[in-house]
Amino acid sequence: MAVATAMYLARLEYGQLRTQAAPLDPESASARAIDVAAAFLAQAGLPGSFTLNEEQELYELLRGTE
Repeated sequence: MAVATAMYLARLEYGQLRTQAAPLDPESASARAIDVAAAFLAQAGLPGSFTLNEEQELYELLRGTE
């Protein structure tokens, strides 16, 4: 459940970064969004990183918000 929540937060952050007055490029926005998700996982007491499959799924999810 925490991973799903982290992915949701990353998607929100990515959308915000891409639609702000001076939007970030997709790569920078993705990196920052993943940092937000990792910070959430760390706060939840979980490893602050995703498995390779989770990270790939997250990148695909973020790209789908364009």
